[in-house]
This record gives sequence, structure tokens and C-alpha cells, in this order.
Amino acid sequence: MEVLKDYDNADTISIDTLALEELLEDERAKEIAELNSLSKKVCHLHTSLLYYRNTKSRMGAACYETWRTLVKKVGGTPDGWRDLGYFLGIPQDDLNYISNSMKYEPDLADVVLKVFMQDEDSTLDKVLDAFLKMKRYDILKAIEHSLLDVTQCLNNRQQDSGYHSNSNLCCPNNHNWLLEWNFNTQHVRPKHQ
Repeated sequence: MEVLKDYDNADTISIDTLALEELLEDERAKEIAELNSLSKKVCHLHTSLLYYRNTKSRMGAACYETWRTLVKKVGGTPDGWRDLGYFLGIPQDDLNYISNSMKYEPDLADVVLKVFMQDEDSTLDKVLDAFLKMKRYDILKAIEHSLLDVTQCLNNRQQDSGYHSNSNLCCPNNHNWLLEWNFNTQHVRPKHQ
């Protein structure tokens, strides 16, 4: 696109502006499509994987980076944690409980993730879909690289994920074991219905 410097011609500026808007809309659509494909890549990964900590492994570092960025970005927005909880389907009573009982908790987004992950069907794609509904593309772009690292570690069994299983379920193309992988974490309230 050629930029014209003739500012006296308002029609030319309008056409250039419209062309730029169309270009930006096309780029946004492409980014959203890429983020939707990311959601499909993590659809079998349970949210509790964000709390996997093994500093000696690439996967552990990627899980921590995803969690840290997510909590920081959501926590940096007023009531971002509440919006996330709402779009994750956490009942309003539970969100009110968090708001009233955990006022002094530094990372309410972390509390929301811990409540959400108590459900066995709480996979990472649902977290990503919540951000898409919230139109928080900034958060999705910020965690995209580390989530891709996690999926790459799981798909490439030559990389040491730090997780070793004796189960036959743990094979390169079957990550269903992650849906059952529970961590000993401090839970806020009983599992939401």
C-alpha cells in the first residue's frame, strides 16, 4: 500500500484509512484463527498442569511461565479474576465467596484457577475459550509461546518432561492421563457443580 502525502485530498485519506482498517481486520482474524487452533492443541490438557513444577525440565518451566503470565495479566485488570471466573462457569456464589473471604489474597486469579481445576473436565482449552469470550487477546498472545512449549514437550517424548508414568496410557498420541493427573494443592471450596 502506497502512502500518499497529499493531506488536502480528504477522499484519498479516507480510502487509505479504510484500506488500513481492512488490513488490520484481516490480521486480527488471522490471529484469532491461530488462537483458536491453540485451543484445539490443549483440549486434552487439564488445568492442573499449570501447577506442575519441575525446574529441571523444559515442560516444568513452560507450565510455570504460562501460570505466572496468566495470573499476572488477569490480576493486573480490575475485576479480571471475576470476569475469568464468570466465563469459566464458576457460580456467582463461589465468586462472591472469593471476593468476601479472600480479599487479602494477592492473586485472586490464581484462586479462580484453583476452584475451576477441581472439576475433572476443566481443560486448558476452556481457559483459552474464556479469554476469547472476554476478548483478552493480549493474554492469549502472552501465553501462546509457553503453551506451545508445553504441547511440544508432551508430543516429543524424547524431551524429558520431568513426568514419568508407568501407565500404558502415557504414550505420544494419547494424553488422557493428563485429565486424571491431580496435584496436591490447597483448595478454596468444594468442587463447584
